[in-house]
Amino acid sequence: MRVCVSSITRFHAFSLAEQLQRRKCLERLLVSWFNPETIAKGYDINPDRVTRNILFYGIDRLPFKLSFLRRYAADCQWLAAEWYDRWAARHLPNCEIFVGWSSYSLRALRRAKKLGAVTVLERGSTHIAAQRDLLREEAARWDLALPPDALPDPRIVEKELREYEEADYISIPSEFVKRSFVEYGVPESKLIQVPYGANLDKFHRVPKSDNVFRVTHIGGSIRKGTHYLLQALTELDLPNSEFVLIGTPDPVVERFLAAYPGRLVHLRGVPQTELYRHYSNSSVYVLPSIEDGFGMVVSEAMACQVPVICSANAGACDIIHDGVDGFVVPARDVNALKERLAQLHGDELQCAAMGVAAQKRAAEFTWERYGEQMLARYHAIWEERCPR
Repeated sequence: MRVCVSSITRFHAFSLAEQLQRRKCLERLLVSWFNPETIAKGYDINPDRVTRNILFYGIDRLPFKLSFLRRYAADCQWLAAEWYDRWAARHLPNCEIFVGWSSYSLRALRRAKKLGAVTVLERGSTHIAAQRDLLREEAARWDLALPPDALPDPRIVEKELREYEEADYISIPSEFVKRSFVEYGVPESKLIQVPYGANLDKFHRVPKSDNVFRVTHIGGSIRKGTHYLLQALTELDLPNSEFVLIGTPDPVVERFLAAYPGRLVHLRGVPQTELYRHYSNSSVYVLPSIEDGFGMVVSEAMACQVPVICSANAGACDIIHDGVDGFVVPARDVNALKERLAQLHGDELQCAAMGVAAQKRAAEFTWERYGEQMLARYHAIWEERCPR
């Protein structure tokens, strides 16, 4: 079995490529940015199997490096997606299975089909029209003017819809994502559903440094529901507590943060290799997303022995046993968030026990298991195409 993987950047493509290489099935990883000392550090991927061109990722990220170009973010993302796709199609090798990331793969899908490959489109979020509609609904609910890059660009939406139609299969990570695709007209038979994993070597428990009730959240966006978490924490005003936000929030959430009266620790630029320390120093990780295909932060936090509260609109709720190793709450439900936060804050023993259960649960969802399941699916769909 020869598999070619194409993704403009890491996403979970590097984890997939690593697992395929271990099973001697990786024909080629096409990617814009692959640096063994930075973004690819810790991944066991033979550079000889990688074809790269950093230009496209540079175009995609330029507006976020130079603030005066932020207004052109959608245009840069569109150009990066189109140019990367054309480049990948030209460098595609012969293979049985082609796996391409959504938004970046329409031409590569077509080229792979001409070469006789079965094509699999990777989509880590909900159906793009569902994602767009949920975010529009949220903006209207709060009367928000979202930044240009917060909503999917119409050109990207149109391209992804064509990718969904032309791909032989679409690989997705959760029930929430599957429901969105079915609701928007994609046959369930076209969907390959396998949950993502966590690297248990990278994400593991280290001792917590104090007895502060620490709530941690990574990112900071309307999509991630950060504003609902801020509202819940403000109304609760828990004693001996702290809110840790990791990453650079979008401009809308910045305004919510400015109004937050509690104790906030804002950490920007935390390397992925250091995240396990921040997870381990947390009492609970919270992901109250409006739309989130999976959210690998959930399995990562659980691997560090931290219980998780996440919304039913975060696909990673699939791996949580509600009330055992975490809690699942309805999206946008501030009262439910407050209830579960107060419950964990008020019962240290329960919080610790749920953390231990979370770590055991996370051990069931590794990248090794993901690789085994994906390769089994690839073999099955290839056998269906070319039965013996």
